[in-house]
Amino acid sequence: MLLALLLSGCAPDPPPTAAARPFRFVNGPEPETLDPALMTDVYGIRLAEALFEGLTRRNPADLSVEPGMAERWVTSPDGLTLTFHLREAKWSDGLPVTATDFVESWRRVLSPETGAKNAALLFPIRRARDFFEGKIRGGPPIGVRAEDDRTLVVELERPTPWFLDLTTFPTFSPVPIRAVTAHGPRWTRPENIVVNGPYRLAEWRLNAGFTLRRNPDYWEAAEVRGEEVHALTVAGQEAAFRLYRAGEADWVPRLPTALLDDLVKHPDFRTCPALATVFVRCRTNRPPFDDARVRLAFALAVDREDLCRTLFASKGATPATTFVPPGFPGYPPPPGLSPDRGRARALLAEAGFPDPSAFPPVTLLCTSSDGPRRVCEFLHYAWKEGLGVQVNVESREWAAVMDAMRRVTYDHLVYGQWEADYVEPSTFLDIFRSGSGNNRTGWADSRYDALLDEAEGATDPELRTRRYSEAERLLVTEEAPLIPLYFPATMGLVRPDIRGFFPNALDRHPIRAVWRE
Repeated sequence: MLLALLLSGCAPDPPPTAAARPFRFVNGPEPETLDPALMTDVYGIRLAEALFEGLTRRNPADLSVEPGMAERWVTSPDGLTLTFHLREAKWSDGLPVTATDFVESWRRVLSPETGAKNAALLFPIRRARDFFEGKIRGGPPIGVRAEDDRTLVVELERPTPWFLDLTTFPTFSPVPIRAVTAHGPRWTRPENIVVNGPYRLAEWRLNAGFTLRRNPDYWEAAEVRGEEVHALTVAGQEAAFRLYRAGEADWVPRLPTALLDDLVKHPDFRTCPALATVFVRCRTNRPPFDDARVRLAFALAVDREDLCRTLFASKGATPATTFVPPGFPGYPPPPGLSPDRGRARALLAEAGFPDPSAFPPVTLLCTSSDGPRRVCEFLHYAWKEGLGVQVNVESREWAAVMDAMRRVTYDHLVYGQWEADYVEPSTFLDIFRSGSGNNRTGWADSRYDALLDEAEGATDPELRTRRYSEAERLLVTEEAPLIPLYFPATMGLVRPDIRGFFPNALDRHPIRAVWRE
């Protein structure tokens, strides 16, 4: 009866007047940053795509790549040089957006002093990796130059068919270096920020939300239907659902696991298979998970079919026996993990723990949200029954978990999720390269790096697929710095009067195209 009352409350309040109908959505916890060079979380990325625009952008209906700040581009016959012709566009302070803005912004991403975790996304550019690693200072520049104010030339290390997909990502967006220089870390505050995207930042209330207003200086301002957007900062899925139930939010992208059985029947429910993986990171630079046999034992002790059946029956989640989710064209994943408790216990014995009761207590860190907690509690029992080891679940606020992952200071294991930035397997596999800012395990393997280098340098698609597959097999079934759990579906609630919203596998919904009717 209580749940029925909750669901009946999902009807919105009586519609306000047209002038007071902002699009309101639950963005999630407080973003790490609004600086496109520094962000890695989806909560910041979603806002950055409304405030900034790169050379290309995503079509809201099918997520295909379409012109953004670049109105057109030309690719050389050998695939190594792209020439972007910029449209006439302005920053919100009235100055023109120029090719030099891109050159300076990309160099900032690659400067070690910036600390950009996603800097590796720019490594397809000639000499970008060397610049990031400090091997060139002065001397030949990286392969990006401004021929004039509206012509940007990009030279690549090797043909990279997905480079245009990459340039839709906020890491590639230009930023106003003058504002960064003048205000330092506070350049993203509403009183200081200068943007070139469809919206301006009008208000930022810490741990409460953001108000965005249509940017009249945006090159396509006439096509932006929403005058105002409210992005609500809400850490928990239960709290987010309460806002939707009360009519205070128009879109909630994450839902309480405990209510999903009923919410999937609600007319506002939207779902789509996601290019995403939920997994556990292992801290490999600290015992006992510095031993690959221990990591693999923990991976083999998890029955992913049982996990999905127990927690996500009829909710779109599928068992993840590999790291790269299905759905990447031309990439069938390699054979992955199957539960094998006998082998798992044998591996623990080989690693020096023939008596599981002597295995040291393990801490599994997760956020305090309902979904991650439930998954981690399932793992607690799976590892107790399958291995005979004690795993303590520790939950913290999202920001604290992100900090522990970023600095690799969590004790042993940490719950995580990765969502595709672009539609190519490297968007997953690259995060576990040696030195990647998104690795967050302490693991490094030159064999893995070499396989990815060969794959990404291959002009033969079959060779590229083969090397990717070999790299993923090494990652998941041999070294196991991560333990894949399941491939989620995107699931949310969207009001029927919201227009321009299209469920998709990347769960990306350009705010410029969404409005409340």
